[in-house]
Amino acid sequence: MALTQDGSTMAAMCISLGDYDNDGNLDLYISDFQDVPDHIWHYDGKRFFDEVSDAVGIATPTKQVLSFGGGFFDYDNDGWLDLFIANGHVYPEVERVSPEIHYKQINSLFHNDGNGKFVEVSKLSGVGFATPYAGRGAAFADFENDGNMDLIVANNGDPPLLLHNEGGSGNHFLNFKLVGTKSNRDAMGARIRVRARGISQIREVASGGSYLSQSDLRAHFGLGQSASAESVEVWWPSGVRQAFHNVMADKFYFIKEGKDQLETQKRGRPTLSH
Repeated sequence: MALTQDGSTMAAMCISLGDYDNDGNLDLYISDFQDVPDHIWHYDGKRFFDEVSDAVGIATPTKQVLSFGGGFFDYDNDGWLDLFIANGHVYPEVERVSPEIHYKQINSLFHNDGNGKFVEVSKLSGVGFATPYAGRGAAFADFENDGNMDLIVANNGDPPLLLHNEGGSGNHFLNFKLVGTKSNRDAMGARIRVRARGISQIREVASGGSYLSQSDLRAHFGLGQSASAESVEVWWPSGVRQAFHNVMADKFYFIKEGKDQLETQKRGRPTLSH
């Protein structure tokens, strides 16, 4: 449970950091119980978070489900973070008491339209969103290293659900594996900024967040129609800063703290833990 500013509590099975509006500040997504909307908290850059759940369009749809794992990710590589949520009730017998509420529920996918709004596209996103599950953990990774972010959902009482992203948007991407030397080896807390086609995006390397799940630690950026990034900047926890320019898209890069050259990353399969 988490406590809000007005003293009420949130179930908070998932907390995800992401700059969904590309204003340079990390915002928060927090999941919540059924009949209570999930939350998006927008950071104003001045030490305050404002809840914008209704304004961005997730309040009404998420009130109808019980949300567990999930988080921000860019599934169509357009440069704007979308939102996935694994849903499922905690009480298998809930339908006996409240027939309108289901134990197994359809997962949710929201597309970021780039204008401060999320639009639910679950019913338009393939067979992976057609069957209800008691969804719990959710983790994100590019399993095939094809430049499209996939996800896996741990279900209560059912096998895990692997949702393969078939892409098809024609958009470009960049992917970075960071290794610390002065900082911790996994680069936890490192922040990456990518500038391309007038859009500035940030990611922070972090562990946990989604319910009982860990996503791939590589930082993935969609670039839309841009075939390169004007700049890539990395701020390490140690205080070291690195900058790279004119970075070609559609590649997996390896960045070592303090090393001036970008290296192409070997395309081994990412490792996730649940």
